[in-house]
Amino acid sequence: MALSPVITATLNNNGQTMTVVEATGVYDATTNTGGWETPNIAGSDVVTATITITYADGSTQVEDVTAQIPATVTGTFTFTDITLSGYQDGITVIRYEIETVSTTYAYDLTLLFSCNVRACIDKMWADVACQTCSGSCDVGSLIDDANLAEALYNAMGSAGACGNSTYVNKILESLMNLCNWENCNC
Repeated sequence: MALSPVITATLNNNGQTMTVVEATGVYDATTNTGGWETPNIAGSDVVTATITITYADGSTQVEDVTAQIPATVTGTFTFTDITLSGYQDGITVIRYEIETVSTTYAYDLTLLFSCNVRACIDKMWADVACQTCSGSCDVGSLIDDANLAEALYNAMGSAGACGNSTYVNKILESLMNLCNWENCNC
């Protein structure tokens, strides 16, 4: 069996940084035949290793992580947090690529980034609370807008979980329009 690399990733700091965990694990003849070390490759066999982030607009960010792969892999490990240079909401593909002298191994992780619209929806709910406390007559309308945004956000998450980029993009556009309308200070 050959190495079958696996990573996981999480966003931090409101989408400013990303933590990537190398989750391939160590070879085991029964439970992890795609793991690191004998009979597969060792960390010391790696010539280059990169993480390429392809944002929703197609722009890319490449991070060299070669020096972070231990010579002998003993389990999962975490790469240094990556500062995201082109963060935007939408479907993002994170490609983890490892090269030895003779072979390239790769793994693609697809994630739905949504920090900006989530922050907008949270702001809508905060506005509901503030307007309720001040006795505003618009509270019902504000709640309707916040509920609509919340429903769209949940639908976008479902579409993202299914890998349906067409629906994700349509729903994300609707959410951004709703957020822009809410932020227009009319």
